[in-house]
Amino acid sequence: MSALLVFPFPAAHAQQQQDVQVWLTTVGRKALLAPQGTPLHFAATATADRVIEVNDMEQYQSMEGFGFALTGGSAQLLMKMSAPQRTALLRELFAPGGDGIHVSYLRVSIGSSDMNDHAFSYDDVAAGQTVPQLAKFNLGPDRDTVVPVLKEILTLNPHIMILGSPWSAPAWMKTNDNLKGGNSGLSFTRPMLVIS
Repeated sequence: MSALLVFPFPAAHAQQQQDVQVWLTTVGRKALLAPQGTPLHFAATATADRVIEVNDMEQYQSMEGFGFALTGGSAQLLMKMSAPQRTALLRELFAPGGDGIHVSYLRVSIGSSDMNDHAFSYDDVAAGQTVPQLAKFNLGPDRDTVVPVLKEILTLNPHIMILGSPWSAPAWMKTNDNLKGGNSGLSFTRPMLVIS
């Protein structure tokens, strides 16, 4: 079960009573983003209703943004849409204005992920070969799918934060000489690149 809470703006203070609207989604799909009739109440005084106490003086980690992954598979499907349909969808997801969802963080696979139709890295070579200088570096299939979609997203929201993360090191860097399974034998497992 998951719930989406919509807080009133400006942010509620513990001394003021505020209502919060709730939309509910359940695992069994009985409710799919269904608005709940009874709001949650924020209040400093005792109440018989469910209460969430907010101490706006207590600070923990900060939230940088909300988003999801742009995989090769999703980019392939987006590129099969007509340009106007794709732009309308991307605008609804990423444009900072309007009534869209304003995604502010995007993870992009460096090479394929398990959501691609085949496995590849940006530096593939024949089995048994190695290229430590990355001389065979190539964006491969992403040049025709992920890259154009990412460029369109960046035109809609040039301030979006992007995290680049590989699903696998190139096969020649791994103990089993395969993109699937094995490991890189290095002390780190998933290097990441954050662009903001």
